[in-house]
Amino acid sequence: LSETGLYQHELMQLMEVPQKLSCVKWLANLKTFEEMTFMHSGFHSFHNRRLCQIFSSKIMTEEMKRLHLGKMHKYFAALPTCNRKLAEFPFVLEKLQEWELMYDYITDIPIFRLMYMDPIRKQQFLHYMDILRKSPEQVQRTLREKFESHFRVSRRWFCDAFSQLCGGPVLYYELNPKIYRSSSDLLYFDDVVYYVTSYFELHGKHEECLRDLEASLKALYGTADIFQITRLHQNYCRFPDRVARIILRLCRLYSVHLKALIDHWLATNDDGVPRNEVPDYLEGVDVSWWTTPVPEGCARTLPMKLKLCYLIAELLARNPETNSPEIHEVQENEKENHHLAELVWNTGLKQFVRPHQGRADAVAVAKSYGRSMRDPRTLQTKPPRVTYPSARQMSLERTKAGIEKEKSGGFRTDTGYP
Repeated sequence: LSETGLYQHELMQLMEVPQKLSCVKWLANLKTFEEMTFMHSGFHSFHNRRLCQIFSSKIMTEEMKRLHLGKMHKYFAALPTCNRKLAEFPFVLEKLQEWELMYDYITDIPIFRLMYMDPIRKQQFLHYMDILRKSPEQVQRTLREKFESHFRVSRRWFCDAFSQLCGGPVLYYELNPKIYRSSSDLLYFDDVVYYVTSYFELHGKHEECLRDLEASLKALYGTADIFQITRLHQNYCRFPDRVARIILRLCRLYSVHLKALIDHWLATNDDGVPRNEVPDYLEGVDVSWWTTPVPEGCARTLPMKLKLCYLIAELLARNPETNSPEIHEVQENEKENHHLAELVWNTGLKQFVRPHQGRADAVAVAKSYGRSMRDPRTLQTKPPRVTYPSARQMSLERTKAGIEKEKSGGFRTDTGYP
């Protein structure tokens, strides 16, 4: 009936044993066959397997099981959040087949955080999701709703001049000021985001994962613009270890998607047409955000954000008090993928190019397609801009034309005009 067994005091409370009766005397009376039981790490178990089978089949009937499970449900439900409740309460709910209550309990934000931050309990959480037959999309939707409700945050579209030039409006969290009441509140928010995004990343929702990690990084610095972090770093970086673990995950995701875009999605075939292929290592990952909401997609800002992660890691490494292993991993990532951070998006070519390469190719594109203006948000071609000559230019052209006419003899020299 129990996941890990019950302690003596838990048995006494479940069996409603009077507290005035000593634990030793109660156990001596309870164990009919004392030589067939043993204690290990505070738990009592049957030493004889045959006796355990007889007890399970003859004595512990289904009606008695439900009776004792009901008592255990009532006992563990009344406990505050602790290791014992995390270990036993979902197991009891599973035995009672209280599926909705079980799902609601383990997806509660504080419980999810405690389960997902421990490797063993993380596997239990994933096992419970399989038992409940909940798809990753359903779990993600539930976690998103409970996350926003728990912290009282809302997602809104944010758009400024920079975001228009770099992919259109972006989705960000409008944070509740209560998150900043104390350092513990802010760190708790960062913890929850870190583990919620781990679940999203595990099931291929990389766009949601990147948005939330960026929101957590901005929250740690207290800014709404991620590209202002390097300016604020010296005065506002209070938690370098938390920042280091976020930028490590961000730079890994940025570099993986950039490689996939350059080597597979944007790579051209023999006819010069992009292949639009998704590599095998991203199978099952949602990559629709590469091409939305503008023709070039949100992925066009990945090189700048990757370079930002490398700059933050460099600033953290300069501080002698910071000794986080994540910083060294980011630096190793930079040695391997530093060339990706130097790329820029070329709107005419619809490719990631190096800055010097972009200028040369832009000339060829302009000769082929003509120079024109583009709307920074929709990237639709505007009517070509007509450059009218100034009065001085017209006068110089007329004078030059007059000199040529005079040399040819078809020109009246008294007025200077043909």
